Amino acid sequence: MKSSPFTHTGVLLSYPIQSDLTVYSGAVTGADNFDRQFGAWSYLGGFNWNSTDKAASFGLFVLNGDVSETIDDNLTYISTVFQYQINKCWRYVLQHDRGWQDNDLGANTPTADWYSIVQYLTYAIDESLGAGLRAEWFRDQNGFRYSAGEAGYYAVTAGLNWKPLRRLAVRPEVRYDWADSTSPAFNRGMKDDQFLAGADFVIQF
Repeated sequence: MKSSPFTHTGVLLSYPIQSDLTVYSGAVTGADNFDRQFGAWSYLGGFNWNSTDKAASFGLFVLNGDVSETIDDNLTYISTVFQYQINKCWRYVLQHDRGWQDNDLGANTPTADWYSIVQYLTYAIDESLGAGLRAEWFRDQNGFRYSAGEAGYYAVTAGLNWKPLRRLAVRPEVRYDWADSTSPAFNRGMKDDQFLAGADFVIQF
């Protein structure tokens, strides 16, 4: 479920306060925005901490600012991520996102709220192949993020991460989604749940 921005355009500065703690601060043109509303800038900042043995880490980031140049529609995202390397093969990740936006014309209240919890468990089979499980819960409190009204969305995903080449990753996965919405949330309002199968190819450069 999409509850937090994927991309930012702007400037982000980092400063290592000490070996295990780094702070970040900058300005961006909003959430997932590249070519519109250039007068509505947002603040982006946070910190990342690593344990002495590098097995655990915790990060917190905040995005805050108006989405539009013409109205007061302040958007705030808070994202926290905890990671723990259980042993050489197993890794656990817990992520919590919270967002709210003022004067949202698509919501039934002056402020739209949404939040989510995502858990990952991955296993490194060898240097080029890994397997993973992901469990997600997303709450669209005011029915703004999706079109099925106030609802909770759930998903369970299993997948592989295969690196046949140093700069290429192939990631097939299967996924099951369901929702507790008052109207069907999937297949253009025709189904209460869905199965998906897909794959992506990531080229690093």
